[in-house]
Amino acid sequence: MRAIRIVLAIVLGLMADHAAAQTGDSPIRIVLPFQAGGVGDTVLRMIADSMRVQLNRTVIVESRPGAAGSSQ
Repeated sequence: MRAIRIVLAIVLGLMADHAAAQTGDSPIRIVLPFQAGGVGDTVLRMIADSMRVQLNRTVIVESRPGAAGSSQ
């Protein structure tokens, strides 16, 4: 659990620097290239919520799985 918190803190720090460079009141969009409901989606939504609080901006997580994620 501690390792997950450390990784989240590092990723959040990297994303916040990039997001802070954006100007205006437009929402920040993060595209997740996997299906919604997975571990990546859950972690990214936690990070997006922290970004929303720290940056005082709207953060939208979009799940857009590609053809590589589908099975036949």
